[in-house]
Amino acid sequence: MKGPRSARLFPRAASRCTGDASESNRPIVEVVREIAGRTGITPGQPALAWVLAQGKEIVTLPGTKRVVHLEENVAAG
Repeated sequence: MKGPRSARLFPRAASRCTGDASESNRPIVEVVREIAGRTGITPGQPALAWVLAQGKEIVTLPGTKRVVHLEENVAAG
């Protein structure tokens, strides 16, 4: 069952993803995209790998609807 539209769009509405914060994050996004393109992976994979590398006390909850995206998430770790 799908949640309310506002819950599904949370990342787009989060303050770290809008306005000035979005512009501040743009250089980081470009670096992640460049790394992904250079290594033949999706931009989400190095981002997820970075989170996983922060320590065993960090638990990631990557969500996906498609098997191909699940496979990409597994490959990141």
